[in-house]
Amino acid sequence: MQKPNLNPPIRSVCTTSAGAASNNHVFIIETYRNGTEWYRKYSDGTIEQGGWGNDLVKDAVFTHNFVTVFTDADSVSMDFTFISASHYANARGGLALASNTDTTFTVHCDSFINNNGGYYWRAVGK
Repeated sequence: MQKPNLNPPIRSVCTTSAGAASNNHVFIIETYRNGTEWYRKYSDGTIEQGGWGNDLVKDAVFTHNFVTVFTDADSVSMDFTFISASHYANARGGLALASNTDTTFTVHCDSFINNNGGYYWRAVGK
């Protein structure tokens, strides 16, 4: 009979703001997923959430709701990846993240956003 590995290798690195140490264990306390939107809540109060969208409107500003509420809007950092669906010779669109609150983030779309293939977003904060 094979002896079980009681000391498995680390499978991921903690990236929460307080970090993890031998005397400060940080672990996931809650997860959620519905379609393309998801979140993870960590034991140190950090929330990581994200999703996929394709609701962009040419020359417009739109507001997107976070999946779950942050408690400190100033602590939130965002990653936003626009997927261009245009060919190399076509005009490509662009987006700008304008602001966020504890419940929403705002995006400005330019004139060429019609060439969009959607976007991924991710937010981390407290």
